[in-house]
Amino acid sequence: MEQTFEFWKAPQLAEEQFRLPHFGLVEPSPLARPRPWWLYLSLTGLGLVVIGFAIGTYLRWRRSRLAQISAN
Repeated sequence: MEQTFEFWKAPQLAEEQFRLPHFGLVEPSPLARPRPWWLYLSLTGLGLVVIGFAIGTYLRWRRSRLAQISAN
């Protein structure tokens, strides 16, 4: 009983075939920094607090003004 083997040599693939531009995507910059989502969230929260304070102040002023008018 004789066995014969055929060896298959894998083709040498270039490294460029495994990079993003090969698939139509842009290679990311190594110096790119992540977006500071925590800063955006903090500024949005601070803005909402300021808007709430302004509305509360206006409503308190309006209520006292209406009380003065109705007292006269």
